[in-house]
Amino acid sequence: MSLRRSLNEVKKDQKMGGCLSQGKYISKVLEKFNMVDAKPVSTPLTSHFVLSAKKSPSTEAEFKEMKKILYASVVGCLMSAMVCTRPDLAQV
Repeated sequence: MSLRRSLNEVKKDQKMGGCLSQGKYISKVLEKFNMVDAKPVSTPLTSHFVLSAKKSPSTEAEFKEMKKILYASVVGCLMSAMVCTRPDLAQV
C-alpha cells in the first residue's frame, strides 16, 4: 500500500453517501515542508498579490537559500492532493 493511499480517508454518510478526504495526507505534507504553523487563508492567491522580478533572489546568499527549497516536491504533493480531492488547489 502506498503512503498516499494509506493517508486517504473514506467516510460514509447517510445524507451525502460517501466522501474522500486527504486531511492526513495534507498534514504530512505540511510537516514534511515545515509549514505546520503557516497561516491558513481562504483564497491561496489574493487579487492584490503581484509577482515581480524584484522578489527573485539577487545575491549569492539568496540563491543558496532558494536551492534548499524542494519546489518540485512541494508542487508534486500539491498536485497529488489537487487531482484526488482538492480541485480548488488548481488555482495555486
